[in-house]
Amino acid sequence: IGITMRELDEDDLDALNMEHGVLVAEVLIGDPAERAGILPGDVIVMIDEREVKSSAEVKLSIMRRKPGDTIRVAVMRKGGKRLFNVVAGEQPEKRLSSRRAESMLVETSKKPANKTAVKN
Repeated sequence: IGITMRELDEDDLDALNMEHGVLVAEVLIGDPAERAGILPGDVIVMIDEREVKSSAEVKLSIMRRKPGDTIRVAVMRKGGKRLFNVVAGEQPEKRLSSRRAESMLVETSKKPANKTAVKN
């Protein structure tokens, strides 16, 4: 969904007067979280009505979804709870693989044809 996260320790949770949550450290421009309205500094507390206590839980919840699925994300922002509908995009690994495959095709097409015959 285009975020980086940071775990909150007990001191962080106490300072925020919260029992659980994961801090949104960064929101990538143009990715689903930004389009939905999630901001750096938000604390994710629920995904699809399930409490989250670690970044691993957030990642697992998101990875189970397919591109185009709507993910309900509840965050705490400035003491209030806000709900966002985030439309899942393609997972970064898949985007990277696609880009690598595309670049390999471009590089391959630039190479001269090998005229040496291979004999068995």
